[in-house]
Amino acid sequence: MIEKDNPEEATKALTDALALNPGCGEAWYLLGTLTVQSFQFERAKRIVEKLRAINPTHLLADLLQLQTLLTQRDLHGARKILSRALNRYGTQKDLLAMSAAVEALDFQQDRLTAALNRFD
Repeated sequence: MIEKDNPEEATKALTDALALNPGCGEAWYLLGTLTVQSFQFERAKRIVEKLRAINPTHLLADLLQLQTLLTQRDLHGARKILSRALNRYGTQKDLLAMSAAVEALDFQQDRLTAALNRFD
């Protein structure tokens, strides 16, 4: 439903799934992604907290928090989360892509090139 561009149905399906399995990190993450896409940043923050309650170092919590910060153009906050996450998951492709996104938003061409090289 997310891929079919039907966020209302996807939100309902994810909410139903979480009612049955509130510890499902992937469902929380997908729901959080939908909230960021609709600029519901406070709700996304609460979902990050749910993911951190499941696991304080949850990769999906870091990714969702990064999506939120990048959407808000908070590069300082994004760099802080990225630094911590990359220390734990240094070769994780989504984190490396987020690192490149931070540098692109900051218009730092040399740092963007380095981030893209790490991604490759």
